[in-house]
Amino acid sequence: MRFVLFFICLAMISCDSGVIGFYKQSHVEDIDVLPLIEPYKLWTPIPGSSTWFLDFKKEVVRAAGNIFQTNVCEVNVANHIIYGHCISLNAQPKGYFVVIPKENLEMMFQNKEEWDSFLKERNVNSNQLFDVLETYNAFNINYKTLPWYKEIMVK
Repeated sequence: MRFVLFFICLAMISCDSGVIGFYKQSHVEDIDVLPLIEPYKLWTPIPGSSTWFLDFKKEVVRAAGNIFQTNVCEVNVANHIIYGHCISLNAQPKGYFVVIPKENLEMMFQNKEEWDSFLKERNVNSNQLFDVLETYNAFNINYKTLPWYKEIMVK
């Protein structure tokens, strides 16, 4: 009987591990990662660095040339929208971005005003952002400290 109960518990845990596993993962090999909304995550090859990247699923059009990736310094997830920017680093590419996974939408904005307006139309406060490195450091200790943890865990 204990044997059967053990396998039932194991099966219940494994059913939830796909979603939970993605949001608990802080490393992929030797790369630090910070989960956003599956399958999107930030990553950096340099532990302790303020230089983080977001890979887009497709080529994103912008005035300075199309890109597949952007730098991210500050980020948030609200109303199932990933948004952020990296305007303070000298690294390229940089700018304001929005990703709406459910709509397969990935956008870059050339200025803060357009980005603010786009987010405001979707009831998202563009001023509520989190420093990526600080967020990662807390997340690396306890995955439930993700500022957007409750939103991403709602099914």
